[in-house]
Amino acid sequence: MQRTGKTTWAGAILFGALLSGWGCAGARGSTREDAPPAPAPAHPVTPDATTGATSPRPWRPHAVPQEPPIASAGAPSASRSPGIEPERWLGAGDLVPASDVRARARRAPALRETAFLFIEAEPLSARIHVDGSRAGEGRAFLRLKGSRWKVLRVEADGYEPAEGAVEVREREVVKVRLSLAPLGGRLTVVTDTPGAEALLDGESVGTTPLTLPRVAGGVHHLALRAGSWQWSGDVEVRLGETRLIEMTVQAAAPTPPAGPTGRPAAPPPAIATPEPPPPPPAATAPPPDTAPAPASPGPSGEPPAREGPPAATAPGRPDCDAVCRRFVQAVAGSDSIREPIFNRCRERCRSGDLRFSVCAWKARDMNDVSTCMNLPE
Repeated sequence: MQRTGKTTWAGAILFGALLSGWGCAGARGSTREDAPPAPAPAHPVTPDATTGATSPRPWRPHAVPQEPPIASAGAPSASRSPGIEPERWLGAGDLVPASDVRARARRAPALRETAFLFIEAEPLSARIHVDGSRAGEGRAFLRLKGSRWKVLRVEADGYEPAEGAVEVREREVVKVRLSLAPLGGRLTVVTDTPGAEALLDGESVGTTPLTLPRVAGGVHHLALRAGSWQWSGDVEVRLGETRLIEMTVQAAAPTPPAGPTGRPAAPPPAIATPEPPPPPPAATAPPPDTAPAPASPGPSGEPPAREGPPAATAPGRPDCDAVCRRFVQAVAGSDSIREPIFNRCRERCRSGDLRFSVCAWKARDMNDVSTCMNLPE
């Protein structure tokens, strides 16, 4: 019994010692795990390849990552998403001629649901018609059913109407914007020397010869210039008519070349041009209310004055040959230019155009010639 007791006590002591050792080891292990890590040196060291000694590594600032900016909810996107297509407005060039719509309307199926059509017109006073019915003035928004093809007509006073057809689709809005062109006439400008710049109301419209297909009716200011030559005047364009302006470009006198002493050389002597023969005397005496024919040149060779009515060959009828010979004297240019003007003058004079005959008799320069030629017949 005693030996057994000693053995029991010895085993108990040994078991307690083992338990105590395990507890200490656990305590030491928990202490190592729970302790904070040692701080890193402020300057990392690197071993020297030759001596093996360590030297501090030079300090460099760490790059701070920048966060991307946060876009505001209301800011528009800088670029449109490739999956989004903007709305499209149709113009006059997108309209289908009304004569071609009937065949297309027969082949196309009717609308199964409501379609929408929005129309804007300029000027705002323009009247809008859809399929022959008045839809609005200046702007119209319609909900449509039935045929897919709708015929539009927009018209306004003083403007050329626009007409054509568009196709509408279910649940979609078709937008159309039409700008009407003002009614007017045409203006043709011709010069004997091509290339003169033409300005209408201060805006360059091209070079001569030219025809402007649409000019608003009324009085406009026309200017022509070619080098040092210039001309300007007011022209009236009437609706539906073509106004013709014919001008002769007068070249500027060239600068004389310098002489041996550096001074300009003397101009060559002028060559006297004989005056045309005076008109033949009137066959009959003029009536009391008609002034006598202009006097023929005097001994000094001076031309007769341009006042008074044209010479008359019969009561109430001017001497057209005399009038037109005087008229072409005001035309600047060669005989090739004067001849058609003379023929045109005689034709209008013989037709009884007394207003033109009086204007031609009083013409002094190219401006007067242009004014006379543009008088209505």
